Amino acid sequence: MVNYHYSVSDFTYHQLLAGKWEKNLLPVLTHGGGGDFDERVVASPFVLLLGNGEKVLYFMGQDKNRSKWGVGVAFSDDLKKWVKYKDNPVFNQDMIKWGKKIDGPFIIEKDEKYYLFYESSSSPHYLYSIQEKIRSCRLDFIFKSRIAKKALKLFCDFGISQAVVHTKDRAIGFAVSKDGLTWKENSDNPILSKAKIEGWESYGVFAPKVYFHNGVYFMYYSASDGKKISSGLAFSEDLIKWEKYKKNPILIAGLKGEWDERCAEIISIIKIKDGFVLFYEGEDGKNCYRIGMAYSRDLVTWIKAENNPIVDIGRIGKFDDKSILAPHVVAIGDSLYLYYSAFDNEGNGSIGLAEFRN
Repeated sequence: MVNYHYSVSDFTYHQLLAGKWEKNLLPVLTHGGGGDFDERVVASPFVLLLGNGEKVLYFMGQDKNRSKWGVGVAFSDDLKKWVKYKDNPVFNQDMIKWGKKIDGPFIIEKDEKYYLFYESSSSPHYLYSIQEKIRSCRLDFIFKSRIAKKALKLFCDFGISQAVVHTKDRAIGFAVSKDGLTWKENSDNPILSKAKIEGWESYGVFAPKVYFHNGVYFMYYSASDGKKISSGLAFSEDLIKWEKYKKNPILIAGLKGEWDERCAEIISIIKIKDGFVLFYEGEDGKNCYRIGMAYSRDLVTWIKAENNPIVDIGRIGKFDDKSILAPHVVAIGDSLYLYYSAFDNEGNGSIGLAEFRN
């Protein structure tokens, strides 16, 4: 079984700029039913292509109260219809020793083993603690009240980034598997942690994405200084010891008033005919997420696309009318598939799909 190290497409950057992404009307994976580990949310899609033609989707799920987070698996023949694995989740926060609220699964193959990179927090933000306390007292109805929703909106509009709340004390680790279903945590986790001095990554590091290029592993990760989210790069020869790039960050949030003024989080990279393209999630000043693109010739220096965002939220009443984020792009032949996390205005999370049309 062989996993690609990054998707390869024959499109040029000019073609990607000139084309458009057409979203499916319905999600390709929905959250579960009562009592399921993913009853409230499925998100953070990652597609693994196996040498035997099998297609596997890894995703993050949250339970009804969003207190338990885990990684699930689904299978497909055509990349559009997915069937969840009967024994989900395959990895969850009870299986690790150093944190909780695991998220952002990313898989890479090395020496006939699979490495699952993920993020976790040793000390979640106080807002999470408040939510869990309210729910433990069976006061969930508070979140559904009109007053609570208005208060939350005002709270967010006055500069509290949802992405920053998520990043507090996050670090990056990995687990290993021979079959992609049964995982063992690395004993030396975390392998990448926040900086000890004030700066762009002093609040937390998260969202690992690992690629093999010219004999070196590249890890793209995001980080926060407690105000904004930027993305950086680290290098490794063995997937265990990582050295951060001295000129980080390599992708920063936009200026005030821009669609990505609070967050520029690298999620996915593909190789194209004349370089490389990354896809990232951006957050505006009112906690709305959209998807953007950037171009590079060397995987280090990136230029944001002029027509960002390339994929926007849906119309009111759609499954993605609140935010779309965590884009993961798969290239097969002349086709490009962009999977993304989709949230509606009730806070439910599904996985959507957009296909590239040139």
